[in-house]
Amino acid sequence: MRWDIRIILVSLGIILASCNPATPAALSPTLAPPSRTPTRQVSPTHTSTLIPSLTPTDTPQPISSATPTLSATTVTPSQPTANPDSTSGSTRFKDCSLSSVGLVPLSDMSVEQDYFGQEGGLYGRGENEPPAAHQRMARRESALIVPRDPDGSPSPEGKIGLLSIGMSNARMEFDRFQRVAGGVKSNAVVLVNGAQPAKLASNWAEPDPNDDPWVVMMEAIDRADLTPEQIQVVWLKDTNAMPRPGRDDFPVYAEALRDDFAQMVKKVEALLPNVRTLYFSSRIYAGYSLIPLSPEPFAYEDGFAVRWLILDQIEGGGVTEVTYENAPVLLWGPYLWADGGMPRSDGLAWLCEDLLSDGVHPESSGRQKVAEMLLDFFSTDPLTSTWFVPSGE
Repeated sequence: MRWDIRIILVSLGIILASCNPATPAALSPTLAPPSRTPTRQVSPTHTSTLIPSLTPTDTPQPISSATPTLSATTVTPSQPTANPDSTSGSTRFKDCSLSSVGLVPLSDMSVEQDYFGQEGGLYGRGENEPPAAHQRMARRESALIVPRDPDGSPSPEGKIGLLSIGMSNARMEFDRFQRVAGGVKSNAVVLVNGAQPAKLASNWAEPDPNDDPWVVMMEAIDRADLTPEQIQVVWLKDTNAMPRPGRDDFPVYAEALRDDFAQMVKKVEALLPNVRTLYFSSRIYAGYSLIPLSPEPFAYEDGFAVRWLILDQIEGGGVTEVTYENAPVLLWGPYLWADGGMPRSDGLAWLCEDLLSDGVHPESSGRQKVAEMLLDFFSTDPLTSTWFVPSGE
């Protein structure tokens, strides 16, 4: 549905008038995270009001943002750090002085540090590589990624479909990835952008029969002149909207997002039988945004939702029922979160000018950063480089 821009601006004005985006009080680092039953963040009807359906060239509306300090061993939410030299580009919907929330990226956090009892590392225990058994499983499945004909049979003239799934940020970033990857990837690899504006994890997990993102995704595969049997790899990046400080504090929001991701990866297995590996990416920095659609620290906590789901698959699916039998092998792709303008160990930083005026969606420079990280990952990772880059073509 196309939305009039005036309605969008009025809606945003109502949000800002009714919500005071003050930073939530810091939680005590000595307390364990509250144990609460995960709750759904936003219903599909609310989502469609807040995030109108857009084409990739439209000016998008917000997707996701909340607030977190680093002590010697504990990472907890803090007031955003204001940088008086970083106000260029500030609008009523973002504040460029909010250049840090004081959190350590999971990929840089050690096992000695923790976030409300959770240690660092993409895979936990301070590790950014999967456990050996999971790595062997991923290697075995990756070896089956070969060009396939429309019925899914291996064929030298076949195709390898790499599909994106997610929301508007993912769509914008994958669109740029499609452009930069053209001269690098194998001719057998076909990139399909199945991510969709306004389609949060909750929308994919519990689709509206009258607006089903899975139907739209399958249509995108068809338009790419592929069949579902030719899709063999998925890149998934998504989130949920409007988490409420106090109600959805860690781990509530992250657990609910994990459970939505669980439904999504099982659906991938059901619809796309030859998908062997599924790579997750996290949200980018949301601390500049003044819109409570996806604030920090909730954007940061998306990373824990991904980690918990991957580890649950490794451990047999006791929490989410995601196993090797009903889902592809789940792995981290590029981890995208950095603490605003504070460069992480590999140099990644998110500057205010990297985001649109809502402080949530990536500007052209932000899309380029993600696209280049995706290209570097798929071109150099030991598992993906075997099929992504040309080999004697």
